[in-house]
Amino acid sequence: MAVLLCSDDFLKQKIVTKLSQCQYALPLLVPDLFTGDIECPLWTFRQIKKTWKKTETKEGLKVVTMKSMPICKAETPMVFCFRLGSLSGSKSQLINTLINDRHNTFFHRNCPGSTKSRLLFDGVVEIAWYCPAGRPSDTFTDCVAFCNLHGDGLTYDKQLKIMMDKSSVNVMRLKGQNK
Repeated sequence: MAVLLCSDDFLKQKIVTKLSQCQYALPLLVPDLFTGDIECPLWTFRQIKKTWKKTETKEGLKVVTMKSMPICKAETPMVFCFRLGSLSGSKSQLINTLINDRHNTFFHRNCPGSTKSRLLFDGVVEIAWYCPAGRPSDTFTDCVAFCNLHGDGLTYDKQLKIMMDKSSVNVMRLKGQNK
C-alpha cells in the first residue's frame, strides 16, 4: 500500500494490473492520509480483462455462455461488506472463503506482513470479482463484484456512504452481545 500511495499514475496502473493478474483485490477507494480526500482510481482498471462463464436456465436446460470483457465495461452486481464496531473475527477472511478458497484475495489481519495498526489500509475499499467457471460447484452463476471496507464503517463515513449508494447488496457485520 505504501508503494501504491507514493506512485505516479503510470506505476499505479502497473501495480493494479499485476494485482489483478495475481487475483488479488484492487484498491477502489483510497483515502489521502493527509487531506482525507477520497481517490477513486477507476482509470487504473482499464487494462484489466476478466473472463467468466454465466449459467442460465432456459426452457428447463442449463445454458453456459462465456463472457470476456474489460472489467470497467462489465455490468455486474456489487456486494459491499463493512463492519460497525470492533470484531474479533476477520470480515476479509470470511469474504475470501466465499469467493476463492485457494488464496487470500482480500488483505486481512492474519496475512503475512499485516500489522495490528493497519495504518495504511484502514479506510481503503478494495474490489475483487468472483468469475464463475460454469461448473455446478460455482458459488454464483454470473460475475459478481465484492467490495470490502477496511476499518470501522463508523470512522469512514465518506466511503460508507459512497459504497452503500453504489452497491446492489450491503452486508454489515456487527459485534454481538454476549449474554
